[in-house]
Amino acid sequence: MRFDTKNTKSNEAKNDTKMTSKTLNLSEEVEQELLELQQKGIDINTLLKEFLQKREEEIAQKKEEISREISEREMKKEQEKQAENPTRNPQINNVKIPITSPSRHTPISIKRILYAERGTKCSIKTCKKPSEQIHHIRRFSAIRSNDPRYLAPLCKEHHELAHSADIAYQEIRQKRMMIW
Repeated sequence: MRFDTKNTKSNEAKNDTKMTSKTLNLSEEVEQELLELQQKGIDINTLLKEFLQKREEEIAQKKEEISREISEREMKKEQEKQAENPTRNPQINNVKIPITSPSRHTPISIKRILYAERGTKCSIKTCKKPSEQIHHIRRFSAIRSNDPRYLAPLCKEHHELAHSADIAYQEIRQKRMMIW
């Protein structure tokens, strides 16, 4: 099935109309169903937009649930530690405990939601390479969290670029290299 889109650019000197064509790889079954709906007078564009919006809402909801579960698990761990040693931090009930994770490893449930949201390509819009690494937008060493709201799948090159732009990260790496 082909969907043609017309892009018009207004130019005072010329009134050009540029025609571009984009192709969606739909299965014959899906294409047939969409054509049948369109023949019945159903606006398939509106239908598809509603589906896409519902999908985005479901993904956002799943990410929130995962974040909440991580937070609750860590709160429970901290409360257990507090119960074992009450003198450890007497103001624990008044302090919001950060969402933490014991490992840099991103759990598969979080990877699944990231790939459902962003696909298997790099998150950089202009990049068409497959994602190879999950990038912590907020530095993991600072917040120790695998919260899916702050993760992005990136290709190797963009992951390296993201870290090279982080001056604090570069300083930490240089200090480590001096120790070795």
